[in-house]
Amino acid sequence: MKAWLGLKVKVKYLMWLRDKTGIDQEELELEDNVTLEYLVEKIKELRPSLKKFIDKVFDRENPMIILVNGVKAEPKQKLSDRDEIVFLPPVSGG
Repeated sequence: MKAWLGLKVKVKYLMWLRDKTGIDQEELELEDNVTLEYLVEKIKELRPSLKKFIDKVFDRENPMIILVNGVKAEPKQKLSDRDEIVFLPPVSGG
């Protein structure tokens, strides 16, 4: 049996994203040397219910925030083994 040579990341879905996915977090296995942008594309494939919410997540006007290990992340940021990625949707109300 071959050992896994990629990386594993934990993805957390906060607030109403939890309702859309039916889960609050998951662990994903990815190839080495991938970016946050790649992860978002992968999640759109795995979780079609999120596609319309994260489709333009990197547009300046999009209020959703993605954190990697607690820090706001950029699309081209490389991911590392055991990173924690948090999708933080905008809060609405008044």
